[in-house]
Amino acid sequence: MANTDQMSNDKVTEFESSKKNKENNQHKIYRIPRSREVRQSWFTSIWTTLVAIIYAFPLVLYINPRIILCNGPGTCIPLCFAGLLLKV
Repeated sequence: MANTDQMSNDKVTEFESSKKNKENNQHKIYRIPRSREVRQSWFTSIWTTLVAIIYAFPLVLYINPRIILCNGPGTCIPLCFAGLLLKV
């Protein structure tokens, strides 16, 4: 998730803690910089997207997912780009 996305973090934590089977509660949250913040100029988002891609490559390489499910372009673009180049 994006490192500035506190609401999603709270929702995931709440959902995971509400599960009946707490023994399998082994979720991990990985954070990367967002490609583009709300109301950020398109020109400066080029730089922030490149930074997010640099953070996404080692993460995708480390996790080595079989599938990437994502929501929202702030984190989708760098993760999907890294996954595509690494052939995930």
